[in-house]
Amino acid sequence: MAVTKGMQNEIKSKIYSLNGFLKIQSYGNFELGSKQRPISPDSILLVKINQKSEVQKVEKIIEEFCIVRTSKEFDAIIFKGVNSNYDFSRIKNYIIKGNAPKINNDYSKEVLISKSTATKLNIDLGQKVEILFAKESQKNPFISSFSISGIFDTGFKEMDEMYLLGDYSHFQRINNWKENDIGSLEVHLKNNDDVEDFSFEIYNETSSDYDVIRSSDKFFSVFEWVKLFDKNNLIIIFIMSFIAVINIISIIIILILEKVNLIGVLKALGTTDNSIRKYYLYLASYLISKGLIIGNVISLVVIIFQKQFKIIKLDPNIYYVDFLPLEIDFLDFIFANSLVFIICLISIFLPVAAISKIVPRSTIKFD
Repeated sequence: MAVTKGMQNEIKSKIYSLNGFLKIQSYGNFELGSKQRPISPDSILLVKINQKSEVQKVEKIIEEFCIVRTSKEFDAIIFKGVNSNYDFSRIKNYIIKGNAPKINNDYSKEVLISKSTATKLNIDLGQKVEILFAKESQKNPFISSFSISGIFDTGFKEMDEMYLLGDYSHFQRINNWKENDIGSLEVHLKNNDDVEDFSFEIYNETSSDYDVIRSSDKFFSVFEWVKLFDKNNLIIIFIMSFIAVINIISIIIILILEKVNLIGVLKALGTTDNSIRKYYLYLASYLISKGLIIGNVISLVVIIFQKQFKIIKLDPNIYYVDFLPLEIDFLDFIFANSLVFIICLISIFLPVAAISKIVPRSTIKFD
């Protein structure tokens, strides 16, 4: 369960850190690489969204297709334009070289690119690249030079290769947009679980000219794959519970057979079947509890060491993470332990019921 929870949260965190939980954009901006239709959200809408308890921050974004080139290489990518208020702290842990671009009131010529793009273009920190932007009013592209201020790597190659981050004022100038014109509002929420209900709420409250796009829809296949972890979790719990039941039943049967003569003597002395059953139920409870405690201690040690040292590595091209993330949820911890304990304890009633079949005369005679 720690693996499932850790993988789900880590992958979702990477997607949400770069894309937000949802975007509010002009209705019809669906085609990747097409020119965006601007929106001009008024202060009333922004205040209304920011005042919602679920909202952490609302970012103003302009995303457009561009070509990044050097003297020898080129690559097609999405230039994610942000303003000076953009919160780069969400991706701070993913920046492996340099820093986030410094964006102020002037046109910033710094960009943040991914490790995948840097490798493909064979460029490094501080070097310059040319970026070609499409301009509707002209056949020839608008070309501008930028310097690499930083390189990031989330380990999610499919997403990293999509983006380059820089100042969105370049798009406003190229497209002749007004100062308040942007491509979309990127909404970041405090809780991942709020996104579905919140998206419908925002959709109903915004103008018919606006559309709400969830990141879970944009990365549909990834989120569907992540959902499968929950099913795998249930299968693993079932298999482990089944093995635990078989083991505890076997142990109790062996203990009963070893003490069959003693049970016969106790019955002959007047001990009731219920008293003997209680003894074995208490014994089973002790053994189950001992096993759970030892297992929990080992699990906690492994989780702590993995979180601290990231000993177990994974292939990010397959799993979207370069290490095995482990997280403990207190409620899941209690649920798993309680479920295993109850199932194992209930299973004990079957072998313990055999105590009533033990006849004192036969066992004493056997001895």
